Amino acid sequence: MPPLQRLLAILPILLTAPCGCGSREVAEPVITREPLNLSAERPADGSSTAAVPPRFLSSEELTLKLSAPVRVELPRPVEDAPAEPVVVEEVEPNDEAASATQAFVPGSVKGQVSPKEKKGALDHDWYRLDVDLEHPRVMQLDLSPAGELDLTLELYREGLKGRELLVSLDNGGKGRGEKLPNFRLANGQYLVHVFPVGKKVSVEKASPYTLTLVLEDARAGVETEPNDDHLKAEMLALPGTVTGLMQRTEDQDWFQVDLLKLTPGTSRLALELLPPVGAGLVLTVFTQTREELLSVATGKGKKIVVPNVAILDGSPSYYLRVSAPEKSKPIAGEYTLKAVVEPLKERTEVEPDGTPEQAMRLFLEEALSGWLPYEGDEDWFRIEPPDLGLLGQAASHDDADGSPDGDAGGTGGPTPATGGTGGPTPGTGGTGGPTPGTGGTEFAAGASGAAPPQEEERPAFRLQVSGVPGINSVIELFEEDGQAPLGRYDAGGKGEGELIPNLALPVHPILVKLSASGHNGSVTYILQSSLVPTKGMEVEPNNRPEEATPLRGPSRQMKGYLALVGDVDCIRLEAPVPRLTVTPPRDVDVTVSFYDATDRLLDQSTSLAGEPVHPRKAGLGATLVCLKLAGTAERGAAEPWIFVIDPEAAP
Repeated sequence: MPPLQRLLAILPILLTAPCGCGSREVAEPVITREPLNLSAERPADGSSTAAVPPRFLSSEELTLKLSAPVRVELPRPVEDAPAEPVVVEEVEPNDEAASATQAFVPGSVKGQVSPKEKKGALDHDWYRLDVDLEHPRVMQLDLSPAGELDLTLELYREGLKGRELLVSLDNGGKGRGEKLPNFRLANGQYLVHVFPVGKKVSVEKASPYTLTLVLEDARAGVETEPNDDHLKAEMLALPGTVTGLMQRTEDQDWFQVDLLKLTPGTSRLALELLPPVGAGLVLTVFTQTREELLSVATGKGKKIVVPNVAILDGSPSYYLRVSAPEKSKPIAGEYTLKAVVEPLKERTEVEPDGTPEQAMRLFLEEALSGWLPYEGDEDWFRIEPPDLGLLGQAASHDDADGSPDGDAGGTGGPTPATGGTGGPTPGTGGTGGPTPGTGGTEFAAGASGAAPPQEEERPAFRLQVSGVPGINSVIELFEEDGQAPLGRYDAGGKGEGELIPNLALPVHPILVKLSASGHNGSVTYILQSSLVPTKGMEVEPNNRPEEATPLRGPSRQMKGYLALVGDVDCIRLEAPVPRLTVTPPRDVDVTVSFYDATDRLLDQSTSLAGEPVHPRKAGLGATLVCLKLAGTAERGAAEPWIFVIDPEAAP
């Protein structure tokens, strides 16, 4: 018998044999035989008939003619009809798991909390679920109120390691029910435990309740339990958004994102977490080995954005954990977690960089962008001593008249776009640098605290951060250990930047901390580090007379900043000068002290904001002038002061 005929003979047997695939019905196959046209003549074309010369048929053609081709259509199996919910009544005694009442999913249980004869004893109701599903599904448990009792709903699973508590819910309180949505079921045996809780619980009469068990298909983008640890974490595709629900105060929702196809250093992970209305959550990011990268808390009902999580080499995936703050009340409502991948621009600040140990390298003569996206965020940077061989090149940029970069008075203050004149409110400024005689070192070279010799052609450097809407940024400088402070700069107000205009080049590594009050996750700041000429510009540190910036040669004026709260700027002259003028910034009052060649105080005046100051004593020949903010200033000055030696006393 030819192969095709043998197939046709056994096909009905195969199609009607039992398959053990479940209870699905299988329809009879439809078999259609289609005859072949093996005629030597072709159909008429128009009015003429085209004939083909006859020929003998081959053995294959004879076989095809005897057994026409067969087309078999197998109908799709008929899906199981949705199971009807099974309603059962609680059967007492079921105070223990061994005597649990059989329940069904989908279905419902009519139960009640009954009074007990024994004083202090409480009614415990146990129900058993035997789950046998053909494909994964999720279950929803709804426990109705039982009078004014406060009920607890627990779900256990019987496994190889014994009975495991999966969920314990007591969110509703007295006279309210409990709800467990989107619980991912696995085949096996589960136990549901219902019992009253509270101090001095008294059950005087039977209180009925209904336990409803609903079976649904899992929905994409909806968190399912259990996912309380990294072993049960749900996969979150990138880009992806998931909606979740905190089941209880100690609940944790874990998600895993795959980074295997991302190249470190070319992308950043951007995260958003929107908590329920009136509640706060905590978002924590871990590497695959569960090393914590960062942890951010939201405000109540306020979205947090972390746009710059670094993709680290050696971690093919990250874990994202959503949890409730410690000692928080039960959280009701849904949250939304979003994760996307964005391209990483060159020299962009990325998290984690919130500690001195995680500080990013900040090179001189570079600018990088970054974010301060959440309250309490800190960005740390490390500045290494520069290559002294490059300093001569920087000095060559000075103008022939001795003023830096074409500015007759120095390096000017921040423009309204980057620094402004508005300052922070009282209490936000730091105590700042040393006062005269206290011996602050700032960037002094050596343990003795003495400033290194200032060479006129040796440049200084400045740090400047641009303004960001809604943010009052602060720059702080620290020694290499990240503990010893060197200065706190907070001259600009909200939406304005900060400027450290003229720091002596570091002779050992220093750390920069950038922080802020307020936050903005959508607008980046620009942190600029640059070399600046020192001719006609005061150079820090010059807080003490022995550190004073010299005014030599034909120079007739100098410019400087009191940007640091508590800063003192001293200028030393080559010879006594009978006439000079100091014009302070417009936004603060400044105290100006005049000293003779022996550093003896000759005169001291406190100016009004922006009003010029002259020595009050006639014929005064000062060789040292020191400026500081008047009184107990809460912030530094955003604008520069100008010191002028001129017979006409005009700045």
